Amino acid sequence: MRTNTPAILDKRIRLIDHLRAQGFTVARTATGFIAVDEDGIIFNVSPVRTHVCVVHPVTEQYMEERTPGQPDPKWFDAMIQELVAWSKDR
Repeated sequence: MRTNTPAILDKRIRLIDHLRAQGFTVARTATGFIAVDEDGIIFNVSPVRTHVCVVHPVTEQYMEERTPGQPDPKWFDAMIQELVAWSKDR
């Protein structure tokens, strides 16, 4: 799979901008990017798959989700809401 097509690069830029607007710190990788926020949510995004995880601050359990490709910003928003709620639960 080519990782530098205009469509993939455009979507990557839109996703990076979206996550930065949500307060994430973003670092680019060879084929995608990693984004981390103050709640400890970590997104690892590539053209092939996206992985998100968070560690519960009290129980130290982790929750993770994977999806193929680069999902739409709505997916990221839903994951952020779900993971923040889960990590705040005692």
